[in-house]
Amino acid sequence: MVLDSLGRLEEARQGYSAVLASAEERHFSSVDRALAGFKVHQNLAVLAGKMGDLAAAEPEWREVVRAAPGYRVGWRGLGDTLIRAGRCADADTIAEDLTRDQITRVEGLLLKSRVAIAQGKLGDARNALDSAVIENPDDLEVLRTRSQFFFEHGETADTESALRALIVRDPNDASAHHNLGTFLLRTARCDEAVQAYRQSLRFRSIYPGTYLNLGCALKDSGRIEEAVGAWEHALRLAPDDPAARHELALVGRLSTA
Repeated sequence: MVLDSLGRLEEARQGYSAVLASAEERHFSSVDRALAGFKVHQNLAVLAGKMGDLAAAEPEWREVVRAAPGYRVGWRGLGDTLIRAGRCADADTIAEDLTRDQITRVEGLLLKSRVAIAQGKLGDARNALDSAVIENPDDLEVLRTRSQFFFEHGETADTESALRALIVRDPNDASAHHNLGTFLLRTARCDEAVQAYRQSLRFRSIYPGTYLNLGCALKDSGRIEEAVGAWEHALRLAPDDPAARHELALVGRLSTA
């Protein structure tokens, strides 16, 4: 896992594979037993995806769902791998099978929506998401997926309603507050956008993108000094951020040289 985080992906793959090959008794009883089983396959699948090796990722995800058929992350990973590989028909077949089982039905509906999006069938995607929300109104993954869909593809009223519904269910979701701020900024509701971005920073205080957008909302509200402070904070977190540097240069607070 350390090698993975350092970007030494081939070495990480060898390490994960060695775990599966080893029959050594685990010495730490407190360790999640799945770490030596299906979660290793999950790590290998994610790693293969990072490396662009979708052919290697697929069998690893299939092993995950074979070992843990109720594990939603596994089905999500398998479906997304097939979609990335351009095999939408195969992904849709899996989605249909999942919807027939009450335990996995919600993942099947979410996968159907992702397949439809990949095929440009936004109406079908919305229908699948609407069904998922009706059947699972308190499922945060469903609410996040729907709000992201509307944020990227929906009408104005749908986007705001979906984001606010998610925030009601999960007030600490920094991404939801950030996306709401971006939606409000897009619709020229700058003061509300400022509030949403600041709320996001309460729960995720080291994300430079939120400081960058906060600065833009403040600038559009005529609060230049506060905007400069937000952009400077973004640069402290990400010193090479070209967008923050550009905004500061535009207001004469940073040389473009």
